[in-house]
Amino acid sequence: TLESIITQKYITLIYRDGYEAFAELRRTGFPVLTDVNDDPINWANFPQRLEYPPSEINLNGSNVNAVGEGIGESSTPVWWAQ
Repeated sequence: TLESIITQKYITLIYRDGYEAFAELRRTGFPVLTDVNDDPINWANFPQRLEYPPSEINLNGSNVNAVGEGIGESSTPVWWAQ
């Protein structure tokens, strides 16, 4: 099934390219991640974006600030996921 394929892809990517694994998880919703009590993770508490590093804000602050408020917070959705 699609879920088993994406789960295997996630397992492969999580150790080689964490950013890609994160993107695949957000794109597909698989694998269904659970907490220590085996309850599904609440997506409202899951990061919606990777935060800009301080170097980007220092070197390109005018463009970072032009994007809008909440750009440096992991709880703000990316523009294409709103």
